[in-house]
Amino acid sequence: MSDKEEKTVISDGEVKKESTRTVKKGKIVGARIDSDPKELLEWIQKGATIAFDPDELPPLSDEELEPFPYSTVKAYKEAKGKQKEKSEGKIEVLDTLGGSAGNKLKLRKRRGFHQSWKRPDELDDALDKGYVVIREKKKDSEGPGQESGPIKRIGKEDAAELVAVEVSQERRDNHVKAMTKKSRRAYTANKERFAGNVEQLNRNLPKADRLKVVDDEGDVG
Repeated sequence: MSDKEEKTVISDGEVKKESTRTVKKGKIVGARIDSDPKELLEWIQKGATIAFDPDELPPLSDEELEPFPYSTVKAYKEAKGKQKEKSEGKIEVLDTLGGSAGNKLKLRKRRGFHQSWKRPDELDDALDKGYVVIREKKKDSEGPGQESGPIKRIGKEDAAELVAVEVSQERRDNHVKAMTKKSRRAYTANKERFAGNVEQLNRNLPKADRLKVVDDEGDVG
């Protein structure tokens, strides 16, 4: 919550001093397995910190990581190392992916579409948003989008760990734009509410003990 050594709180009408005097608001964005590196970079440019979960780690190449700050690349590689340790210690995953996990997770490209993997608990929501499942090729003549074989998945048929899906790039871009606007509105509202709460608290404090709010750009309110 803070980056200085003193803060003031009110308890039962009595003013007490504890730790931290400056209140700082930041945001942490959790990356997902289908996160677009461009979107993650945009969040960083807005002042966010990207959190990488080994279970939701997006497959980013060295080229895609190049524009990212050193701290973000380091966090990504640490999560990737944990992901590797976890998979090597889990026999079911090794049986499923074999020795070519990277190749298994790669999906064929289809012009004008975005491909990704979804967990079974995410599938219904994805289908509601316009995603369709990707199937295996049944014949060599079948091109992207024409596959008629079984659904492409990682794991057993009755216990899939991941299911391959795709959606038109235009629809996905529109969804991302809508969600970005929604997030910005929510962030602005939370920021204003936070500043208002601090201002209200300051009315009951001596001037020397009042809190200062530092936003993401370092501006003091």
